[in-house]
Amino acid sequence: MITIWILPYDPFGEEKVIYTIKNIVTDTELKDIQNIVKTIKGDAKVGERYMTLGTTLYYEKKMSYDEGVQIGEERGREVGIQIGEEQAREHMAEKLLELGVDPAIIKQAMNTKDN
Repeated sequence: MITIWILPYDPFGEEKVIYTIKNIVTDTELKDIQNIVKTIKGDAKVGERYMTLGTTLYYEKKMSYDEGVQIGEERGREVGIQIGEEQAREHMAEKLLELGVDPAIIKQAMNTKDN
């Protein structure tokens, strides 16, 4: 695919009229990258920092996950309590209706929250 852009300015600031941009890595560029990676891997300090960073990221992810689970469990309990209370109110209203209590009184009682 070829894309041609005609712009009223130099997007890269190199004062060229035409830029050719490739989205592939040539064999020489790949070798340069491989050499850089080998050099970095061979440096003990860099390797140590890389391992430390990896370990740090692992534990940060684990702690975040554990915290999320804890928050989820707490929120789940709260929702469970709310559902239970709502079901209890509905059940109570049904029983009161069966006993002949005026629906207006039941409705008023349902809308009143205990503090």
